Amino acid sequence: MTVRIANAAGFWGDDDRAPRRMLENARNLDYVTLDYLAEVTMAVLVRQQESDPDRGYATDFPSLVGDILSETMDREITILANAGGVNPAACRDAVLSVAAEQQLDATVATVSGDDFRDRTDEFVDTHLQHAYSDEPLPDDADVVSANAYFGGFPVAEALDQGADVVITGRVIDAALIMGPLIHEYDWNRDDYDRLARSLIAGHVIECGAQATGGNFLGDWEDIDFEHIGFPIAEVEADGSTVITKPPGTGGMVTPDTVSAQLLYEVADPANYYGPDVIANFKHVELETIGNDRVELSGVEGTSPTDTYKASLHYRDGWTVRNSVVYSNPNAVEKAERAFEFVRNQADERGIEYDRFRTEVFGANALHDGTAAGEPEEVAARIAIETPNESDGYEFATLFANLGLGGPPAVTMFSPGRPSPTPKFAYHPVLVPKSAFDPNVEVTDR
Repeated sequence: MTVRIANAAGFWGDDDRAPRRMLENARNLDYVTLDYLAEVTMAVLVRQQESDPDRGYATDFPSLVGDILSETMDREITILANAGGVNPAACRDAVLSVAAEQQLDATVATVSGDDFRDRTDEFVDTHLQHAYSDEPLPDDADVVSANAYFGGFPVAEALDQGADVVITGRVIDAALIMGPLIHEYDWNRDDYDRLARSLIAGHVIECGAQATGGNFLGDWEDIDFEHIGFPIAEVEADGSTVITKPPGTGGMVTPDTVSAQLLYEVADPANYYGPDVIANFKHVELETIGNDRVELSGVEGTSPTDTYKASLHYRDGWTVRNSVVYSNPNAVEKAERAFEFVRNQADERGIEYDRFRTEVFGANALHDGTAAGEPEEVAARIAIETPNESDGYEFATLFANLGLGGPPAVTMFSPGRPSPTPKFAYHPVLVPKSAFDPNVEVTDR
């Protein structure tokens, strides 16, 4: 028996044609996973939910499911996604509505219980210390999101109840792959080597095409990015894994592409922490066993800690940014003088800011290359971070002053006056598992 798990999204906004391309080119699939959540995404979703209580999830996921649900149900392929964000129930209802429109009797499960933004005061200060710096959560922190990272076992529980679609809140990315393997092979919580291998298999494919030649430095000139194939993990009962991709698609699967993703966002290969297991892939072996087929071996596991990683965001002021363009001659010098002009104006007005950031970028994008002087034009970007929204609005007015009263040969990069945007601080912590009870709910249309 081999379980075949595909990934068709590495982030919210990834190629929306990838799921259809996966189904058209890959046979004998058991699961299709879609990974939507990054740390900053949680704060974005909370902001959306603040404006509309029925939001807070990846709103394009239901329509994407609608495009493939009939086929996945016919082929007995289960869809798994962390598209639920901070509102898995609303995401479920939207998917069930799509199923009803197509007269499909779909069973949709949700995994929730990770969201603790409304009960951070239940945790002692040591549990809310920054996981890396030990800095405490500020006493006056306006926490907007707080989510623990669940593992694969709640996902497996949802699959045990016959779900056609599983929608989670915050889980580790690899949980979408671990859950099906725990379910299919009935692994126990102390099957550490098997769980570690599934964690690493999930880690390799969780970022989509980054394992199949996307964002890859080697031989990138020869890659068909337009039709790139997303990755598939073929996993055996002992956790041994082959990484591949659908035939007839672009990209490539080699030890180099797999190892590039394998080391992505990893601090210590000997101690890769997950909520279900700690994986050691320090001595992993990657072997080509066929065209676009790489076998992983040499992964071991040990027992996990008694804590979940959790992601907190709190409001941390405002950001204002804008860009203008200066043409030659002396384009860079004009940009530098514009920076000085805006800073001087801000200081004279008493605008409070924590950071003042400038950068010059771009060259020869607007002209035809015949004018004298290099570069022919540059973009000048200016940004501040300020604790006060009112100061942000006043700072935004300064860009217009560059039009007629600043350095010459300027044009605005974007129309209109910029508005302050909320800034959020990311604060990772380690919270006790005993404080959480993952909730699995299964709903039929």
